[in-house]
Amino acid sequence: MFVLQALDIHHTFSSTEVLKGVSLQLQPGETVALTGPSGSGKSTLLHLLAGLEKPSQGQVMWGDAEVSTLKGTALDRLRNQHIGLVFQQHYLLSDLTVLQNALVPGWIQARHPQEEALELLARVGLSHRLQHYPSQLSGGERQRVALVRAVMNRPEVILADEPTGNLDQHNTQEVMKLLLELARERGSGVLLVTHDQALASRADRVLKLLDGSLVN
Repeated sequence: MFVLQALDIHHTFSSTEVLKGVSLQLQPGETVALTGPSGSGKSTLLHLLAGLEKPSQGQVMWGDAEVSTLKGTALDRLRNQHIGLVFQQHYLLSDLTVLQNALVPGWIQARHPQEEALELLARVGLSHRLQHYPSQLSGGERQRVALVRAVMNRPEVILADEPTGNLDQHNTQEVMKLLLELARERGSGVLLVTHDQALASRADRVLKLLDGSLVN
């Protein structure tokens, strides 16, 4: 069974068709890079796959669940269990510490997996930053916290939208290495949106989106 599918996705925004019949599948543990120029619809597609928006036409499937049939709490709960999100902007909660930000996905499920959070934060080199706030961290450190948060619930799918776009070369390589390692260890499929061809080449497959359609 595929952990994620897009089936003939069309999406229109302000009378402009942004996506034109996009279909793709992601297998457990597979890493797929989605490339293409700015404005081709990559981020829009990722938002649809994450259930943050609904397509104008077509289906998004998480396992055997059709996302468009879910709403409200049911959608939020399944997303929390099934999807890990990493964006170019870290979206950490400014009034929570590093450790608390990492624990948020567990709290949503009424779990308190502090031992696991401490282990993961140690893996990404942040044991000395547990009680710091996002404003006290470097860009690379903030993105590592966001990565830990994304994998905390052992999601079947990690959706990453230009996760290294704001980082220097050293931090780019470090964050990408950690993303692939943690996803592999946890059996998560990864869909990575990136402009960086070097990063894309590390994926199992590379897809290109051009003018709203996947091309060979």
